[in-house]
Amino acid sequence: LFGLSVMNPISLAQVLIYLFVLVITCLFIAISGTDILENKVADAHVVPVIVLGILYSIVYSVVSFVAYTKANGMPKFDWVFISTCPIVYSLAAAILGFLIMEAISRLGLVTVGARAFGEGDSYIAAGIGAVFGGLLASMPLYTATPLVVENFFPIFQTLIATLILSGIIQIIITLPIFLKKLIINKNWVTLGAVSVFIIYTIGYLCAQQLNWLINPVAYWSSTIVLLALGIFTCRELLCGLKENKAADALYLPFGPAMIAATLIVIFVI
Repeated sequence: LFGLSVMNPISLAQVLIYLFVLVITCLFIAISGTDILENKVADAHVVPVIVLGILYSIVYSVVSFVAYTKANGMPKFDWVFISTCPIVYSLAAAILGFLIMEAISRLGLVTVGARAFGEGDSYIAAGIGAVFGGLLASMPLYTATPLVVENFFPIFQTLIATLILSGIIQIIITLPIFLKKLIINKNWVTLGAVSVFIIYTIGYLCAQQLNWLINPVAYWSSTIVLLALGIFTCRELLCGLKENKAADALYLPFGPAMIAATLIVIFVI
């Protein structure tokens, strides 16, 4: 639980991972509670998540550096050294998470003139990226792999999967009331878009579990289709919210869904 295994004795590294994830979980709960009660994300909660994620990667990098130096001497400070450093993973994942959420949010500005998500959700995504960047940077600090993209790919996949899962959780929470409202208003286009997106997402996740998307062509083509369906569905939902002010009653903050998805993924990995 939280990084502790059944093996004895429990190592110092396991205790550090436990404490790190425990503190991060407490901050996530605080973020969710504030977002639900006050419809805002407090800097006092989300900034420490980002800082702790990067700090964890720094500590891991220092420990790995010391261990490598004792065993093999001073390393060579080249591209391999930089591209396999956990600090790079954490920073890159934080920036990527922020940019993804900002891109989706600003897509709402382009399509319907309103942000798809609040600014706080982008910082939550940055915190999630920083945390996963530190936790998943478990490979040796120095490897023979010269490209950071190959090492960063599992972190990228985890971050994308978390954001997709958060969207699914948000849809599940609001789906019954929202579908009823769509049927009453006879908004068949939006209803169809939501239904197709849900069905395709379930199929996409099942295909991943069954290892049907191992081929890069199959993986990227299906992912692009999923993103396209998600963008189209978000556009239809945003247009509906803009045209029908009564739909504001269906609004729920997106932050708690992101936090729930993150905790699920942390337990899985």
